[in-house]
Amino acid sequence: MHRRGAPALRDDPPHGTRRATVVAQVQVEGKTSEVAWFAPLLDQIDLTGVVVTADALHTVREHARYLTGRGADYVFTVKENQHRLYDLLDGLAWSTAPVHTTTDTGHGRTERRTSRSCPHQVDVVFLVRRRCS
Repeated sequence: MHRRGAPALRDDPPHGTRRATVVAQVQVEGKTSEVAWFAPLLDQIDLTGVVVTADALHTVREHARYLTGRGADYVFTVKENQHRLYDLLDGLAWSTAPVHTTTDTGHGRTERRTSRSCPHQVDVVFLVRRRCS
């Protein structure tokens, strides 16, 4: 979601093409955290029906509430250092969840991604990415 010194939003094209368009960008002061610019950046565009992806830095209630309040859905990364949320998600019935695996090669490496959608929590997906080479 960001480049050094200037968080930006991209309108990513379908997989396999190389063109992308920046749809919003904000210049950020050197010592300012990108967390503070999450809402001001997204305020520039209509989020109704949009799925926003963000890394673990943005996995906070304030950002989730902001997005749903603007009519957007979101995909956030949850890491083990977010103890309570991680433990809550880890306790779901992942062993009974259907598995989907893809393998892609690019940029000199092969990656395998395995995802599971929890059958009783349709809004929760478990994703593992491993570099194979």
